[in-house]
Amino acid sequence: MLNYLTNDIGYLCHCSHGYEGNPYITGGCQDIDECSSPESYFCYGSCKNTPGSFICQCPAGYTGNASVPNGCKVNQ
Repeated sequence: MLNYLTNDIGYLCHCSHGYEGNPYITGGCQDIDECSSPESYFCYGSCKNTPGSFICQCPAGYTGNASVPNGCKVNQ
């Protein structure tokens, strides 16, 4: 994914949120696998990478917010 800004001098490209790389070459913006970097993208449950983002869910049998420590609680 690619975004660009224009000004009086020219343009400035950057990769869209959730992507990184070189926006000036074809295919230069690649999806970030947030699940492979738990120190930067917190998930205390089941992490699934998606294009430009990720989904963090509590494991089966639990509910709550898997994005915070101890956010998943056993189903009652």
